Amino acid sequence: MGEVIAVNLVRKVDRRSLRYILYQLSKLGSIPPDVVSEAMDSEKVFRTTLTLSEADKRIIGNKSGKTISLLINSYMLMDKDQYLKDNSVRVG
Repeated sequence: MGEVIAVNLVRKVDRRSLRYILYQLSKLGSIPPDVVSEAMDSEKVFRTTLTLSEADKRIIGNKSGKTISLLINSYMLMDKDQYLKDNSVRVG
């Protein structure tokens, strides 16, 4: 069984969507400072866990759960793709 990390999110997403976001992080590039600031200051009302596969571990490297949560929340706040718009519920 793989390593389990806990993530605190600004939006409720299912685990499949969460894994999709995780894979998108590998090609995200730079994140605008205002988005990072918003992700840090936003209320995280949804908490879930994610069991990491070997491929997931290669993507996130040695980043902590807090860093992964920040990156995932930043990605969600940027509303980068239609997939998330169709598969998430804004909370709060």
